[in-house]
Amino acid sequence: MDLEGKWKVIIIGGAITGLASLVPVINLACCLIPFLGAIVAVAIYSSSIPPPVLNNNEGVVLGAMTGIIGSALYAVLIIPLVIILGNTIGRYLGQVIPDVADVPARLQPLVQGLLAHFGSILAVIVIFKILSQLALSLIFGILGGVVVIAIFRRTRTV
Repeated sequence: MDLEGKWKVIIIGGAITGLASLVPVINLACCLIPFLGAIVAVAIYSSSIPPPVLNNNEGVVLGAMTGIIGSALYAVLIIPLVIILGNTIGRYLGQVIPDVADVPARLQPLVQGLLAHFGSILAVIVIFKILSQLALSLIFGILGGVVVIAIFRRTRTV
């Protein structure tokens, strides 16, 4: 499948998918975000001149590519942020918690070790989040692309 002429709409849909996932309240709609990104990508692509022939393959490709680009954008933005903030918070908690909390002496080295590596632990969790987001973005992006193709095909024949 030729992607020439589709990159602009793929990047727009991917930006919607990736950037909306960073907003905490909007992130609660995790399945709707890639669906919306694919809808926007297909809608913009279908309005290009001359109007393209819309088939299910176009919807699958646009939806999948939108999900991949969105997940990649999310990963590029969130990983450095999590590592920086995680290490900073971990160091702070490592200094504060063992002194304040009633942690038994046997467990203090364990707690200090966990807090010292808080950023790395958080990064592993975020990597799993990114992989799950990639899977959801692919599934719901493809679904969104196919649904919108079906809607546009139906409205053009009516």
